[in-house]
Amino acid sequence: MAGVLQEAGFSGDVDTVLLLVSEVVTNAVRHAGSELTVLVELVDDEVTVTVADESDDVAMVKEPTTDATTGRGMFIVEQLATRWGLRPTPGGGKAVWFSCC
Repeated sequence: MAGVLQEAGFSGDVDTVLLLVSEVVTNAVRHAGSELTVLVELVDDEVTVTVADESDDVAMVKEPTTDATTGRGMFIVEQLATRWGLRPTPGGGKAVWFSCC
């Protein structure tokens, strides 16, 4: 994915995008228990990644504690993404997305 973003001309922080993809996909795998899809879009110099799954459970941002071993994913997304959100998908499920410039 890093190579594709660079070849497409994305000049933002590719490592941050990869970290956020990892966090959102990990959440979908751990909590949705369903198949998922990942869509990556590059418009101008903004990349938007959408991860959709079949679960209606809402992704939540939790303030992590120093001794927590999990639960930091959406907090990291909130801190590092330019913007992010969640929307229901047709037929049930949800899509979590984030954008980075």
